[in-house]
Amino acid sequence: MKNPPSLKAKIEKIKESLLPGAMIPNSRLYKRAHLIEAEAVLQFAKGQNRPIRKAHPTECEFTRERQESKIAEMDGFLDRKESANRLGISEVKLGRFKKEGKINSVQLRGKIHFSKKELQEFERKYGPLYLID
Repeated sequence: MKNPPSLKAKIEKIKESLLPGAMIPNSRLYKRAHLIEAEAVLQFAKGQNRPIRKAHPTECEFTRERQESKIAEMDGFLDRKESANRLGISEVKLGRFKKEGKINSVQLRGKIHFSKKELQEFERKYGPLYLID
């Protein structure tokens, strides 16, 4: 929601009167000024007699960026089931190889994942896995 010019002027006037030093980035006053701005926008919206709704998580820019970074982080990794299928072995056998130190894993978002590069090196090093007990 873009603030109308009149509202923006009111917000600036309130900020200047209450917090004259609020233009120093990352200061307590600067952060407080943003809270005042949010309160002013809320009061303005209430004055318009329009319903106020909570933003959907995908509308929040911070949440969207965080989800995109998690997806990018997961790009080079496969979960335990996908890794076992790719190697043609059971998840139990994959877990045993991990425990023996033959393959490395990482924990992302509370689950075990294996790097695609690590899986390729493992296949190259140990050959056909159906021969390994």
